[in-house]
Amino acid sequence: MRNLNRVKTAVASLVLGSTAVVWALPPQLLYSASTTALEGGAIAITTTVPATYVVAAEANATNDLEVIAWHDTGSLKNGGLVQLVDTGVVDGPGLQSVGITGLDSSRVVTADIDSSSILTISTWTVGPAGVVALKAKSTGANVAYQNVAITTLSPTEVVVAYQLLGAPGVSASGGASLAAEEWTIAADGSPSPEGTIAFLPGVGNVDQVSIATVNSNEVVTAANDDDNDTLWVATWGVDSAGVQSPQAVSVASTVSRAAKENLGIGAGTTFRFQDHFPYLEEIQSAFTPVIYEGQVGVINWGISATGVLTQKNTPVWTTTPGEPYFQVSACMVAGKVPMTIYGDNGDNSVDLEVFPYGSSFDTYSATSGSPTYGIDSIASAAAGNSAPPLLGMGVYNGYFVTAVLTHYPADAPSAYINNLAIRKWSYQVEETLF
Repeated sequence: MRNLNRVKTAVASLVLGSTAVVWALPPQLLYSASTTALEGGAIAITTTVPATYVVAAEANATNDLEVIAWHDTGSLKNGGLVQLVDTGVVDGPGLQSVGITGLDSSRVVTADIDSSSILTISTWTVGPAGVVALKAKSTGANVAYQNVAITTLSPTEVVVAYQLLGAPGVSASGGASLAAEEWTIAADGSPSPEGTIAFLPGVGNVDQVSIATVNSNEVVTAANDDDNDTLWVATWGVDSAGVQSPQAVSVASTVSRAAKENLGIGAGTTFRFQDHFPYLEEIQSAFTPVIYEGQVGVINWGISATGVLTQKNTPVWTTTPGEPYFQVSACMVAGKVPMTIYGDNGDNSVDLEVFPYGSSFDTYSATSGSPTYGIDSIASAAAGNSAPPLLGMGVYNGYFVTAVLTHYPADAPSAYINNLAIRKWSYQVEETLF
């Protein structure tokens, strides 16, 4: 019997365990752009669908939410990434955390938490005229805390994951549970919460939060629990009634030491063609890069048709404890290639890797010769792909974008200059028959 998987062969060996490994070239930088006049802190990045525009959300110089967009011209010859003149800004009491996701060809959605612990969902149009705010809806004060993430299910649905204060089962001493909530987006851009808020039971105090789409009816989240020193990964079903209670929850006890620092998550679905029934098999997977004491490790997960999680590996850590890795991000390139992006505050370099396979690795300096003192934040997002071959052997390109926020100089913290660098990358994806 023969199967055909449209998936990078390195990844197929992780998810399916049924093929030899054939390595592609490292990620290739296509072009880049940058902007200043920002505040240090959280950033997020996405693209429209399709990826005509690259869109970043961050804090501007007065710590208000700002949405910036670049037109992706498709080639360096045509200008690469061309920043749109007009940005979208929402005044507020101070931005604490932000997430962003593409909705369709001209709209994106942000989720942010401000210093009053208010969660706000906002929609924006992106086009030649720039970024324009559409509609927004906010919770009351003291609802959300510090960390938020958002992902798209369809052109009318998004799911938000965040730290929810005062959730059932969480102590009244200020702990936060992981909440997941569906929001529908009306034709005029108005966001509305759908159903009730679902939360992850048994968590003492959530810190970092990340979310990714598995398919149009399922998302997966990753969160750190400061009280129990554990990494929690959960799948959630989503239907017309909103987000349901978690389908499956995995406490990654073998990597519990990863609980107190940064993390990311990527997920996706591929199809395996077979010459026997069922002729089309769906393969779902996720991966979670995590940081502990300056080390980076990646956990790979299988996801069954019913949402059951299976941990596929015990992570191998990059270095010895005390190394200066503090920021990490994740995205599934071309739907299936797990790309980990992490920053080294020792030499201000950024590493991109199909982790931990060295031949699919690239690194570059985030400082570019300037007196940059440190890397503040890193974000990433998939950005579509070239047309894959129909059947049989072949190679095509998957694309992704990265956002890296740096600041300088070291001796004037009251006058930091922050720089946000956006880069678009390609990665070779092989279609393999086995």
